[in-house]
Amino acid sequence: MAPGRTSLPMGIARPRLTVDEDFDLIDDDDDDDDDEYVDDVIPPIHSGSLLVSATAQRAFTTRHQVLPEVAIREIRFLAAKAVEKGGVVRQDSGRLTLTAEKFTIYLSPNGRTVVGYRTRHYERTPTQVFARQPSRFGAGRAVRPPDRGEPLPIDLLRSTVDPSRVRMSSMATSQFAKCLGSGTKDPQVAPTMRRFYIQAFEHGVWSTGRDRSSYEVVHLGTRWVVASDSGAVILCVPSESGPGAD
Repeated sequence: MAPGRTSLPMGIARPRLTVDEDFDLIDDDDDDDDDEYVDDVIPPIHSGSLLVSATAQRAFTTRHQVLPEVAIREIRFLAAKAVEKGGVVRQDSGRLTLTAEKFTIYLSPNGRTVVGYRTRHYERTPTQVFARQPSRFGAGRAVRPPDRGEPLPIDLLRSTVDPSRVRMSSMATSQFAKCLGSGTKDPQVAPTMRRFYIQAFEHGVWSTGRDRSSYEVVHLGTRWVVASDSGAVILCVPSESGPGAD
């Protein structure tokens, strides 16, 4: 492995879970599981010293492609966060369920041993999720548009909204770049689009859009479709000859 790397490259066989004195590895059956416990009473959970069973380690390493010692460290971190957030419940079987941020770990009834692990975050470890690291899987997904507010009358919108600060949708940016004959990665597209929109906002011909959620502004051969509550740009298409027309 490269220095500092904790994840395993694709195609590399997963490490066998073997006893190592540098980190805890125990059997799936905890001898202390038979200790008496009181229903609905949550025992003290000391996350930093939790024992992590081979089953829990294997579940973590399989999903996240990391080494066993990393799995143990991450699971203990997750346990601490779950306890901090109050996400601890005793099941009918006596085992404890700890949940936080769509992660779940299962503890023995005495709260000393992690006996299971599952998550919906297959591509991120607990520390990455709590650090708000973006998901790789979400990179190509459509972003849910923000909730719309109440439509503002055109005059009120134009007097209260700052066009130099409103949001430009990715679709509108792509459309404007196409009108210019440029790519969206061209560093000049965004400032040029903003400049044209400010001019359209101040001097264009405004009209009601196809529904209450938008208005249309025509200026210098470009039709801008803008949100009626915020003035954000939704679409930007040629009305005649494009954004450069006089």
